[in-house]
Amino acid sequence: MLRSLRLLCLFVAVALTAACDRSDEGVAPDARPPVILIGIDGAEWSVIEDMVARGELPGFRRMMQEGIHGHLLNPGPQVSPVVWTTFATGHFAREHGILDFVHPYTEGAKRPVDASLRQRPALWNLVDAEGGDATVIGYFVSHPAEPIDGVIVTDRAWQGLERSVWPSDLEPLAATHREAVRSDRDELFARFLPWDYAPAQADDAESPYQQAARLVRGRIDRHILSEEFLRRMTTELLDRPGDLFVTYFRLVDIASHSVWRYHEGGDWEQAPDPEIERLLGGVV
Repeated sequence: MLRSLRLLCLFVAVALTAACDRSDEGVAPDARPPVILIGIDGAEWSVIEDMVARGELPGFRRMMQEGIHGHLLNPGPQVSPVVWTTFATGHFAREHGILDFVHPYTEGAKRPVDASLRQRPALWNLVDAEGGDATVIGYFVSHPAEPIDGVIVTDRAWQGLERSVWPSDLEPLAATHREAVRSDRDELFARFLPWDYAPAQADDAESPYQQAARLVRGRIDRHILSEEFLRRMTTELLDRPGDLFVTYFRLVDIASHSVWRYHEGGDWEQAPDPEIERLLGGVV
C-alpha cells in the first residue's frame, strides 16, 4: 500500500451520539447502543488533516473533535484482504485464513479470495450468534453473502454476482441503484476528473488525455462507479434498525496507488509529467 502506512486506512468505530445518553428517552441503561464501523482503505491522515484545515470534510472534523483519532498500527502484511479480515475477526492471518488477494496461495489457477475461505467469525457473525441484527455493506472479502439475521451487500455486489446480497430479496434494490449509477456515469467522472474523461481516450494516440486516461481506465473509473453504488446502498440502509452497521470503501486506496505521485510530487526518481500532474494532482 502507500509507504509504511499509506494502506492503513481510517477505521472509525462510532457510538451514535444519540445513543451515548439515553436516560432522557426512557431507554434501559443496559440497552445495546447502535454501532457504526466505517472503513476507508488507504485514507491518509496528511490528506485528511489538510482538507479539514481548509474547511472541507465536516464529518471528519466532527469525529476528530468529538471522538478519538490516531494512526493505526499495522496488524500484519500490508495486503488489504488480510488487514481488513484481521479487523473484522480480531485474528491474524494465520488464524483467519485470508493470506493474499488470490487463492490458492501456492500453485494452481488463481481466483480472488472470498468469505468461504475465512476461518474465524467476523463481527457480524458474532452479532448474529448473539441474536443481534447487523448490516454490512461493501466489506472487503464479504462475498459470497453469508446468511445472517440482517443485511449484507458484498464487495462484489456492483458486479451483480450470484449471492452478492443477503437476503436475496434485496437484489431488486441493488439492481435499481446499479442502473442509476450507470446513468450518472459522466457526472460521477466529472466529480473526480478535471477533464471530459472517456475510457476510449486511453487508446486514442491523438488525444491530449491519453496518458492520464491510461492511469484512470480500468481502476479509478471502475471504482468510482462501484463506490458510488455502495455509497447509495449505505444511504439507503443506514436508518435500518439493528445493532451493528458496517460500511467499507476502497476507492481512496485504488486512486492513491494509481496517482499518488501526481498528488504529492516529492522525491521521485523520475519527475512527474507536469501536464499529467495538472490533470491528476487533485484526484486523491
